[in-house]
Amino acid sequence: MAKPKSAAPAPKRLWLQLTSAGQLDLARLPDGAKQRLRAWYSDPNFLAALGLVGQPAEPAEPEFAFTEREAAALWKCLGEAQAWLLGRALSLPPEACAVLRFSDAERALLAAPTVRVLARYAPTWLPEHKDEAALILLLLAIEQGKISRALALKREAESRPAGAEDRQEAA
Repeated sequence: MAKPKSAAPAPKRLWLQLTSAGQLDLARLPDGAKQRLRAWYSDPNFLAALGLVGQPAEPAEPEFAFTEREAAALWKCLGEAQAWLLGRALSLPPEACAVLRFSDAERALLAAPTVRVLARYAPTWLPEHKDEAALILLLLAIEQGKISRALALKREAESRPAGAEDRQEAA
């Protein structure tokens, strides 16, 4: 005796081809497959069945990780630049230039807010090149300090009366 045929039609199948990298080969999708996939992925029940509900639509932005120590170095660099530039422009004596530099306490106070502001407004390239930026800032701060000290020693040597060096060497 023959089996009775069921009234339910045979299920439709969708065959998806993958690339050698295991990705969906979108170029080889059968006619209408993209529309069917779009319909499925717009169905919340389908997304829930796959465990995709609640997932962020876009990848999270990389966390900006400028440290307070690096922010303090930024302020050291800016303070040295300010002292050097204003000192030259206004012909300030070394004591006045020293007032323009940020103290350790001032840099410590500025560090945390600076990190928050940089995290919010930093250009997109800065998080990717944070180490390079920190190195440049530290190097500039060190070099500006060295230049300032060298210029102060030069002024000191120039302010000595002529022959004072000879008397110091003889003693």
